[in-house]
Amino acid sequence: GSVPNVNSKKYSEPFTISSTTVINARTINKSEVASDVETYSFILNEQDYLPIVSIVMDDQDFATMDHYSYDTELQFPCTIQYFVDGNLQFSQPCSIACFGGNARSQYKKSYGLRFKGEFGDNNLEYQMFANRDNSVYDSLVLRTGSNDWARTIFRDILSTSLMDEYLNEKYKRVIYD
Repeated sequence: GSVPNVNSKKYSEPFTISSTTVINARTINKSEVASDVETYSFILNEQDYLPIVSIVMDDQDFATMDHYSYDTELQFPCTIQYFVDGNLQFSQPCSIACFGGNARSQYKKSYGLRFKGEFGDNNLEYQMFANRDNSVYDSLVLRTGSNDWARTIFRDILSTSLMDEYLNEKYKRVIYD
């Protein structure tokens, strides 16, 4: 998940991948500007009945974010990759931070992804939710179920979906945007 630099392992020949892994790659020539980092998530031998979100970030950044989860100012660069039926739908740089209240103290935390110019494009353009017209997002939240994380993990989204037809459009934007 780290950004390759001149001290990173160099590859000049093909190599084999036999399990799920992530590769960040770039071309670095001392006399030229380094290329952009290309990120590839290889998800192998997994049952992908549901869409898959791959968050790629430096291990040290993740450890810091996890350890200082109550620091609301902390955010780190990452790349989100989204797969449906094994096919990559998008790959985009963004920032990641812990999200929510009680979930910050849990083993499984919620994370907020922000799409800002500092970390990549200003928006994510993709139809994330089939039952919504939205296709442009400046942020997304990967939720764990908050206080429900040790039980069903979907109580919040179930309750929201049951009330969906009774909610006004403004409230729907708050929940799903």
